[in-house]
Amino acid sequence: MPIEIFHCKQCGAGLKQAKSSGFYECQFCGTIFEETDGQSELIKKDILSYADNLLDRIMKGEDPVRLAACMDIQKIHDYRIILPIAGVLPDLMKYSDRARTKTTGDAIDALSNTIKNIGDPRAVDILIDLLQNKNSYLHQIAAFALEKLPDQKALIPLLEALNSGDRYLRSAAAGALGPLGDIKAVEPLMNALKDSSHYVKNSAAGALAKIGDTRAIPELIKLLKNKKIDEKDEFGNIVSIRLTTVRALGDIGDDTAAHILLKIFKEDDPGIRSAVNWTLWRIGDRSNDQSVKRKINKVVIL
Repeated sequence: MPIEIFHCKQCGAGLKQAKSSGFYECQFCGTIFEETDGQSELIKKDILSYADNLLDRIMKGEDPVRLAACMDIQKIHDYRIILPIAGVLPDLMKYSDRARTKTTGDAIDALSNTIKNIGDPRAVDILIDLLQNKNSYLHQIAAFALEKLPDQKALIPLLEALNSGDRYLRSAAAGALGPLGDIKAVEPLMNALKDSSHYVKNSAAGALAKIGDTRAIPELIKLLKNKKIDEKDEFGNIVSIRLTTVRALGDIGDDTAAHILLKIFKEDDPGIRSAVNWTLWRIGDRSNDQSVKRKINKVVIL
């Protein structure tokens, strides 16, 4: 890909930048420019016009144009592009269902990742609204994005999403509740450990670890004792709920958990034992019970 050298008309910075879809973004001030046909003059573009142009290329362009636009749109971190993306994603997915191609899949991933990685607190209200969207994929993306933008305004909508009929939304909502650190989410997440979906159980265990409330310890131990709880997902991959649970106990486990983990350490498979080893070390490090420390030190391998 050829390298273009130009000076930003907004801040004057000298830049070397790869030419992709005919647009450029100043890495210093964020101004967007477009190269006009047959000229080297660079014209300032409004961010939404720029995003609309990229979306048009993603929806209608040939593969090389589409892929370049996919790369460029992920460089935008302006919260205002969430709604334009949300407007085209369902149509893109319908097209994908009819004739899935690699570039269509790449485009869906690129647009999804753009929303997830916005990182602007001003996006929170828009993402909360998207949780109610009738398109199941969009409300999942919104929940994933909210996990990276923890805001108390999202607590109630996420708790409501935890009761959704869509297991993927329940899983994403559980994950987003963890970074909020609100104890109001502890009991709903403990109930989610009993969910029929292994995705939801896994996300709930991880979220409870982030919140750090010790009330969750007995429920996490129950989950850990069930050796048949790990399942394959629809793609044939093992979802190791027990492994997530062991790690969660490493964050919030106490002396009671240590006794259970010591027994598992002697009896379980090597993969679980390795995680238990680290978790026991962490519990022992913060324990005030010398007898527990001695028992842990006898088995832990540093």
